[in-house]
Amino acid sequence: AEEQRRTDAEEEAVRAEAAAEAAAVEAASAPPPAPEPVAEAEPIILDADTLRQREMAEMRAIQEEERKVAEAAEARRKEEEAKRKEAEEARRRDIAALIAEARERFTALDAEGGDPERRRAEANAIRTGTLERIAALLDPMQRARFDALIDPRRAEAARTVWVPGPSNGAPMGVPVRLGIGDGSFTEVVGGDLRPGQDVITGIAPANRDDRRGPRLGF
Repeated sequence: AEEQRRTDAEEEAVRAEAAAEAAAVEAASAPPPAPEPVAEAEPIILDADTLRQREMAEMRAIQEEERKVAEAAEARRKEEEAKRKEAEEARRRDIAALIAEARERFTALDAEGGDPERRRAEANAIRTGTLERIAALLDPMQRARFDALIDPRRAEAARTVWVPGPSNGAPMGVPVRLGIGDGSFTEVVGGDLRPGQDVITGIAPANRDDRRGPRLGF
């Protein structure tokens, strides 16, 4: 009986091996599966109205983007302008404070009395120091104009001198270029002012007969 079971098991193994070989041969010789059919995309046909609507939508999107860019640029410009105005206002406050301080010091110096030469030297020191502190607050363009105003020796400065008109004596402006000066006398290096020509230096009060103001020979 034991021998019979062993024989049956061997035969079963041989049959299983033969079936596996037959399945492999069949799989190798079978034709490949047919490819699945691919559905062709149907062409999209747009009518004229649809195309126009699409173009209008694209145009609106572009215009919206341009509007956002313009608004952002305008916002930046306003912000920079606000900062500039704030800085300019702060500069004006600082300059006004310096002028008020110098005025107080001049008033105190006048009240002291004493040696005129000492007071004159101290007054010049106050003026020089105040002008230097004001100049430090200015930007380069403002500084150049400021320097020309306070010290004509640094650069030729354009000015207007008023002279009596040729017909009725009405004030008439004459442009000139100023050179060096010492506070009392100033050099005229260019312009239409003639040597010896009368110059208006002030306006007389209304109750005086001579209303044309004092004149000095230039």
